[in-house]
Amino acid sequence: MFEFESMVPGATASGSVTVKSPFDGADVGVVPTHDAVGAEQALSNADQLFKDQSRWLPAHERVAILERTAVLMEQHYDELVTIALSEGGKPFNDSRVEVTRAIDGVKTVSNVFDQSDGLRFQCA
Repeated sequence: MFEFESMVPGATASGSVTVKSPFDGADVGVVPTHDAVGAEQALSNADQLFKDQSRWLPAHERVAILERTAVLMEQHYDELVTIALSEGGKPFNDSRVEVTRAIDGVKTVSNVFDQSDGLRFQCA
């Protein structure tokens, strides 16, 4: 079973939710939840980071992160399929397609950022 920590700096989780498999009801993982104060902290953090462009990564670094993410996803393909199977309750082949599409999506965004200014892109 997977257990995740809160990823909101300055906020403490107010509880947790156990994720269950829709297929057999087995516990898949536990994720933290936040109350209104925690949600406000998350929004405040995001707002501050967005406004302080000196802390933004250059486009080439963001592209490198996306490329590395795609490589890691490919290396952990079977694990990702297993997670998708357990949390989504979909058939095996559907879960494989879902993970493959996720990897392709990361590659697509990486390529689009690499061919632009890295700040924005338009979806057709």
